[in-house]
Amino acid sequence: MDKEDTIQNNLGSEKKDQAIEKKSPKVPIWIWVIILILVIICLYFLSLINSKKYRITSKNDYLIVKKGLFLPYGFSEYIPKDITKREAYSPLKIPKGETVPVIEVDKGELDVTLFKIISKWIEKFLQEESEENVRIASSYIERLMKLNVSPEDFERYSRLKGEVVFKQAKFNFNMGIELIKRAREKMSELKNLNPEFLKEAAELIEKIDKINKAITNDYILLSRQDIDKMKEDIKKECISSCIRDTIEKSTNETLEQSKQDNYKPTQENTSEQKNDQ
Repeated sequence: MDKEDTIQNNLGSEKKDQAIEKKSPKVPIWIWVIILILVIICLYFLSLINSKKYRITSKNDYLIVKKGLFLPYGFSEYIPKDITKREAYSPLKIPKGETVPVIEVDKGELDVTLFKIISKWIEKFLQEESEENVRIASSYIERLMKLNVSPEDFERYSRLKGEVVFKQAKFNFNMGIELIKRAREKMSELKNLNPEFLKEAAELIEKIDKINKAITNDYILLSRQDIDKMKEDIKKECISSCIRDTIEKSTNETLEQSKQDNYKPTQENTSEQKNDQ
């Protein structure tokens, strides 16, 4: 009886397996091929989208621009083939106390985003009256010049550059005053000068004294109003000199014309006398 029961159980299990196989048929190969093609297409488009992304981040206190790889995910440092563009996106030193968040943008927004970040740094440096800060701001201005920006941003760039140039001129002016003072102090120390240089030394001292009289202590810290006033004074002086030159020229021409007019009758009288003879 046991053997018969075992045989019947085996036959029953075989029938069940056959029934399961009939209920769950195998997936055709062409369906797997379609699935594989769809996966490849998705990976391709994900890689294409990622390759058009740019990432602004920081590394070792430097601002870094990265470009997406042709993979579904991943970035590497952006090094353009064009040398000019390479300078625009090369690593840039981040000022102390500043941080750069991780920002992902497309190509059209890359320059605009970099402009906003760097221009904020420049404005911060220009707020402090320090020659070193102005020098650093000038280096950042050079980076802005290499970016492609909108007309509004270009106008902002022009204002920032103008302020940098103004403050550089201001420091140079103050440095010139200091050098003139030092020159006067050196000239006051002259003793037993060679007679050949006495006349030249006297002329130099006279020039330095004239400059010292023209530049008072109020001009040591120049403002924009001071510069504008100096420009107006120079303009007025130029206009006055031009008017003087015009008057002198017209006077000389009038005298020359009168001389010529007086000379002509003399020539006519001489020719008449010759004819009479």
